[in-house]
Amino acid sequence: MVSSLMSITKIYELPQELVCLLFDQILYTVGPVEALKLCTVSNFFNNAILSAICLNYVNDSSGPVNNLIKSLVFHRKHVKTHLMGHFIHAQIKKEPEIPILSPINRTIQYICQHSSQTDEQVSQMSYQICKTIANRLCWKEDGTLDFSTNFYRNSSVPTSLDTDDAYHALSAAIVAGNIEIFRSLLSSIPNIKLNVDNEYFGRPLHLSALWGRTEFVHILLAMGGADPGFIQQIFSPWPRKHFCWYHFGDTIRIVLL
Repeated sequence: MVSSLMSITKIYELPQELVCLLFDQILYTVGPVEALKLCTVSNFFNNAILSAICLNYVNDSSGPVNNLIKSLVFHRKHVKTHLMGHFIHAQIKKEPEIPILSPINRTIQYICQHSSQTDEQVSQMSYQICKTIANRLCWKEDGTLDFSTNFYRNSSVPTSLDTDDAYHALSAAIVAGNIEIFRSLLSSIPNIKLNVDNEYFGRPLHLSALWGRTEFVHILLAMGGADPGFIQQIFSPWPRKHFCWYHFGDTIRIVLL
């Protein structure tokens, strides 16, 4: 037991490059499912394993992580939202211009430019945003990301690219809990429509309730355009059990806030 503890302790002292190679080898040896079970060992293992899995996802299209995802897609099974959020976060950092993720990259950059945060805070905020939009995305059979259903592509609300970005940033400000950016965007978006179902984030009022942003909820309700009873029906040929469909039941949550 003492020898094992000493061995684990020495891992912390290894160069970062060697640690990455070590955990990458663990991933290839036991596979991502078994590797994830090592996350319970310590925070160090948790971070190292997640890093190895995310790097394998973005760097090796035929590696164990992408093979697992393809298998899950084939068998109509799903990656949990928090883990999918890590994958999206890693992909945005590596390939920020991917069409489906470039609006979110611009959104994250906007929030960063208009707030003062440490690198750690920026990383955590970015992950929270990615985890939130993971509820609306899925992998196709070829391994690329897409919206989980075309239902969310709301063509009934014609908007410019700049306006779309503003709505994304408004939602991201809610996730980040940045009331200053939130207020600024509310006053700057022309003819703002507060019940629009954003294809990445959903509706501002329900998103605020999901994150427990009491002040945001009060502001939206006071504006008169946000309807807490405006519930969107979900019709999807591929229901995802782990989805946090916050459209349902959040009227009660809004009232409680």
